[in-house]
Amino acid sequence: MGSSIPPIQKGHFNSQNEFSLFIVHIPELFELNEQIIALSQKIESLANELPDLAKNQYLNHLLINELQSTNEIEQVRSTKKELTAILNQHTPKNQKRFVGLVQMYQSFPQTEHFQLNSVADFREIYDQLVANDIAVDDQLDGLLFRKESVTVMANTRALHRDLTPETKIIKHLNNLVIFMRDESVPILYRIMLMHYFFEYIHPFYDGNGPRWSLSSFSVFSPKS
Repeated sequence: MGSSIPPIQKGHFNSQNEFSLFIVHIPELFELNEQIIALSQKIESLANELPDLAKNQYLNHLLINELQSTNEIEQVRSTKKELTAILNQHTPKNQKRFVGLVQMYQSFPQTEHFQLNSVADFREIYDQLVANDIAVDDQLDGLLFRKESVTVMANTRALHRDLTPETKIIKHLNNLVIFMRDESVPILYRIMLMHYFFEYIHPFYDGNGPRWSLSSFSVFSPKS
């Protein structure tokens, strides 16, 4: 992958050693990648046969279902009625919940080549997506990201401690930016690896994607 991470041993980073990230390209992964590409091409071909109105309605239907599903995974309550109102811009002016999330999803079909150009782009996307939904205690306090550490706990056992200080967060996110430009790696593989590494770095106190407080897991920080 062209990047490295310190291993976690007994809930703590082993800062003395870093190891290169890698992926084992097993036949099952290759087959799934080929199937996804083939199905995507078929869907695009069928969609092109639809009138624009029908296509837009179908995409909006998929968008609402995806947003609600994502919120359920993160244990955040939302309704299709609420999300549809945001999609149709029929919400009160003072409502901020989910607005950034819906607008970001809406922009994807018009974004042919979404590209992370710098580490600052992570913060910009974060601000657009979830900044309005983050609790006061979880607001960012660093130059771009968090200053303090957060720990993923299962009961009293630490499963993961995130990178600190912020300079290390920035260093590893910069490696991610470089990796996402590596066209020698299939795009779906890059997305999978980026998601894993982003969660591993965990640059925010909250809002890193699927929340780490699911099930019996809890996230603790010195700020809360």
